[in-house]
Amino acid sequence: MSDPVQSPRALAPEWASWLEESIQRGCAAESVIDAMADGGMDRESAAVLVYRAISRHASRFPPQPARDYTFLKELAKLALPDSEVLRITEGPRENSTSGLIELHFLMDAALSPEHPAYRAPESGAGPFRARLSLGFNNAREVRWLRSGPDAGKPAAPMGGIDAMTLEDGYWEIVGSWGHVLVSGSPQVWYGPKPDWARNDKTYFEISPEAPAVSGNYRDEEHGRMLELDFVYSVRSEIITSLGTYAVTIPLADALRDSGMTGFEFVPATTSIEDYVEDPQELDIPELYGMWITGTAFIDDFGLTPKGDLVLTQRAKELLTTRDPNLSAEELDWTGRSLFIARSFQLPSEKPES
Repeated sequence: MSDPVQSPRALAPEWASWLEESIQRGCAAESVIDAMADGGMDRESAAVLVYRAISRHASRFPPQPARDYTFLKELAKLALPDSEVLRITEGPRENSTSGLIELHFLMDAALSPEHPAYRAPESGAGPFRARLSLGFNNAREVRWLRSGPDAGKPAAPMGGIDAMTLEDGYWEIVGSWGHVLVSGSPQVWYGPKPDWARNDKTYFEISPEAPAVSGNYRDEEHGRMLELDFVYSVRSEIITSLGTYAVTIPLADALRDSGMTGFEFVPATTSIEDYVEDPQELDIPELYGMWITGTAFIDDFGLTPKGDLVLTQRAKELLTTRDPNLSAEELDWTGRSLFIARSFQLPSEKPES
């Protein structure tokens, strides 16, 4: 046959057919990899193609396009190539009766600006990082194509994760530390609160009611104004609509007197949508627009990069004391729900040998 390689990961048609036939005949993976390497293909690339072909044959699904790790919401907030892998641990999943494997990358991970815990680094300080573990608690297969974990080494930078893609049932993870295929679902566990995040404040995310279907700020000659179009009555002192917030006059007065930070008030106009059957039944009090100027995890009222409203404990207590039905969820230092965060723990490192 001709040279198998058309591109680093594409096979010549006759080699692609030969590979599929070999897998269907039940040929051993190593023998197929050897043949492709003898034909001139890089052995790691050959192994990736072979194991993916085996996965396709076992699942009977058509080939799946490769997807970068950023298609997962939680991983999209990490800049893996700019991160530092400190340790890689692998072993049987505790109490598993089905042979599942745990694989974890302990990292100082670079956070993207979209991450709620992101802080702009000082000039020349490099990317903003947080200690976490990127791992698989339920891996069905872990195949090392180059290098591998060494639990005996002390935690020291090993380089970042240069690429992490999902294709045909396998996650392919590559870095200067090695090259591995993993069949499983990745998760992120955050470590203890770092020094820069330690303070006496507890933070909450609130979810006000949304009785208006549209909320838009308009810049007038004399300043900003909020326009709200309602379809339901206002039943709470703070409401939201499409990323805007409004409060009743009594709550605005209480907030002004509180000395809290992160907001200013602007005039608001209200109207009722034309399709509301009985507009007279809607109770719409006089409102102020609440323009959020603060930064989440710093001010009493602040927005995360994705627009969620985060409050300090004193701000949350002021609102929920006045309105016990207001939903408020405690957050950990990364901005994740503490209910979820408590469900996961940063995997412990294996003791040094």
